[in-house]
Amino acid sequence: MQENFSAIITAEINDFQRQMAEVDASIRRTALGATASITANINSFLSNLQRASSALDQIPSIQETNLIADVTRFNRQLQQVQAHALALSQRPVTIPVEMAYNSRQFQRVGNQIRQIYRGTSAEAQRMSAEMRSAFSSQSASMRNLRDDQIEVQYGYFQLAQSSQEYTGSTSDFMRSLQQLGNRQRQINDQMIANNLAMRTSFMQTVGTMLARSTQASKILSNYERMGNPFYSVNAGALRVADSLNRIANAGQPAAVALRLLGPTASMKQLNDMTMMITQGLMRFQMVAMGAAITSAVLYSSLHKAAMDSVAGYEDSFNRMTAAVRKAFQPMVDVFGAVMMKIYDFITAIANMAIKFNEAHPVLAKIIQGIMMLIPALTLILSPLAIGVGLVGGFLAAWGSLWVVIGPLIT
Repeated sequence: MQENFSAIITAEINDFQRQMAEVDASIRRTALGATASITANINSFLSNLQRASSALDQIPSIQETNLIADVTRFNRQLQQVQAHALALSQRPVTIPVEMAYNSRQFQRVGNQIRQIYRGTSAEAQRMSAEMRSAFSSQSASMRNLRDDQIEVQYGYFQLAQSSQEYTGSTSDFMRSLQQLGNRQRQINDQMIANNLAMRTSFMQTVGTMLARSTQASKILSNYERMGNPFYSVNAGALRVADSLNRIANAGQPAAVALRLLGPTASMKQLNDMTMMITQGLMRFQMVAMGAAITSAVLYSSLHKAAMDSVAGYEDSFNRMTAAVRKAFQPMVDVFGAVMMKIYDFITAIANMAIKFNEAHPVLAKIIQGIMMLIPALTLILSPLAIGVGLVGGFLAAWGSLWVVIGPLIT
């Protein structure tokens, strides 16, 4: 089967080379003013090449060296014809519309053959072609919306152009701006709602987040690979952490928006819901922080007031603290025993430093003066931690601090 196909495609390419010479001669005649049509040869070649391409789809792979050489010659001849066509396009000569169309056909068929030789399967080509066709169809369906966008932009242009000589009232001018803004928002909403590419990217993002492996699962897999029973002690805790992490992944704004609205929701609805959830998370953080501070102040004040005014509150509180202290007394004893040794060690080091200071007072002042500057130098040189040098680090640090400083000084 491969030998028969090799003979077929070789014959077709040889026939193409002969016809390509005729096409090249026709292009030259057209450049010199000839009126003879050259599209018949191109259409004949396309028909032959399409039959060869159909036969090519029936063969999983082709590895004959001579066939690859023939295809290489085909690409070279195609490039020569395209070069002649480019030179012709720069001259004041009228070229038939069919010629331009057939040139695009040449490019398309050549791309298909090169794509097959790159190893892409027929099924992958079909899926890729289906996606390109869907995106292209949707792009074509949005032409009216793009025209409307240009119309709105032209409306802004007219207002800007006439603003210096505007004779109406300011309220009328602002009303016109609002109308253009409403129209622009409606157009953008329609484009987002019907945007298949954005919807595909949105689904891909959600799928990636849901399938993301957690750090706990990676640690657990590594422990299982090592096969040490000692490491499997906290396997249960790691599984719990893995479950909690997956719940957190499922709680991302995009995933929550899709779960709430369902797969039939428009891209506009999904985008608005995602933005609303994101903004809600920012409000939640501020509300939670304010509530925590308020609760601490409130309950502390209530506790002090209850100690003074509520009968039995102080006794109950003291009994509770005594019981808690007694419950943790073994830990306190161990802590005290360990810390006493540490304190003794630190005392011995301090005594050695005192003796050194007495023996070398000037050197001691120099050393401790340098130590005193370490925190300040660390703060000043901290932009080096960014990893882009001192000057670049200062610029980046200033840019990050300006978000906080800017509103206070401007």
